Amino acid sequence: EKNDTISFIDFAYTHLNYYLFDIANHFVEYAGVDDADFNLYPTHDEQKRWLKIYFQSRQMNQQIINDDLCHLIDKFSALSHLMWGLWALVQSRLSQLDFDYINYAKVRLDCYQKLRTILFETISK
Repeated sequence: EKNDTISFIDFAYTHLNYYLFDIANHFVEYAGVDDADFNLYPTHDEQKRWLKIYFQSRQMNQQIINDDLCHLIDKFSALSHLMWGLWALVQSRLSQLDFDYINYAKVRLDCYQKLRTILFETISK
C-alpha cells in the first residue's frame, strides 16, 4: 500500500548542524538499535549512489561526489557515535524506559574509538 505521509520522530532531538552530519547520522542508523550492526554502514560506492539521488532530489548544486566527500561524512559519523554514546550515558541515569543504555553507550563509544583517528587526518594527501 502506498503511503504519501511523513512521520517525524524524535523531534526533540532536532538541532542546527552541518548537513553532512545529518547524512552521516543517517548512514550510521543503518545499523539499527537493539542489536546494532555497524558493519551495515554503507561503503563509499554506496554512499556516492545515495548522495547522487539525494542531491538531485533536493536540487542542490553539489557537483562533486567523490571519496573526499565520503571521507568527510565518515568524520561526521565518528562524531555521531560520540554524541549518541554520551547521550546514552546520560539517559542511563535519567530515562525510565526499559532499554540497556549502558550497553548502547558502550557500543557507540567503541565505534567512536575505532573511528576517531580519521577526525584528524587530512582529506587530500
